[in-house]
Amino acid sequence: GNWGRDNLNAHFNDSTNCEMQLLAKDGIYIQDYPRSITSATIPTGGRADVMVRCSVAGTYEFLDFEEKNMLTVSVTGSTVSSSDLSAWTPDYPAYLTDLTSTSSTNGCDCETAFRGCDEEDKTCVNGELFDKSLYIHTVEFGSVVQREIRGMNNHPYHQHVYPFQLVDGVDSLSDADENTYFQTGDWHDVISMDTTGAVTGRYVADVHDGVIMLHCHILTHEDEGTMAQELVIDGGSCACDILYEGENN
Repeated sequence: GNWGRDNLNAHFNDSTNCEMQLLAKDGIYIQDYPRSITSATIPTGGRADVMVRCSVAGTYEFLDFEEKNMLTVSVTGSTVSSSDLSAWTPDYPAYLTDLTSTSSTNGCDCETAFRGCDEEDKTCVNGELFDKSLYIHTVEFGSVVQREIRGMNNHPYHQHVYPFQLVDGVDSLSDADENTYFQTGDWHDVISMDTTGAVTGRYVADVHDGVIMLHCHILTHEDEGTMAQELVIDGGSCACDILYEGENN
């Protein structure tokens, strides 16, 4: 199918009378809370916390990427005054420390790419279909990890265990209209990019060691092998495309 339109693109049919304010994505508050958006371009498997305010009584449709109505909002009663949401910066835990100006640890900058492979109609991760004995990258516990994430036909990339901060390539994400839903500095665990661009994400691997699963969040693709593993090793080292064969615990 055409997976190039897998983002929800949730929006009102009337953005003048109904506004949307973005508060959090993938369970993590944004740094510039609240952020005014006209469309929530949520990728498959992504989540968003959005507050809505309609200023005029009426019936409004909430549409998806195909302009189909997902739900109808009925606003009744007289107009009341309401103040805008106040700006607020959350206190982030240590594992969400801002990394936009932090370099990755030597050897910990790797590419993870979803591309077509020899198997008919299947997509590999760095040239491999899933094999439980393979780890496409190894990670040194405590290191600053950087990933150049590349997609194909907007496959949604989902990473378990560690959310990652968007530090470059935001223009490659599927938010072409206004580029407000995705911004540099945001934290995610799932993104979906176009066919040519790369998105740079960073995180610090200092909470859990062991296996990190990553996969396409179109579940039929995942079931067909579009998923992979990384291995965080306490006392180990970072290496790219190592295809390390080890015990899957």
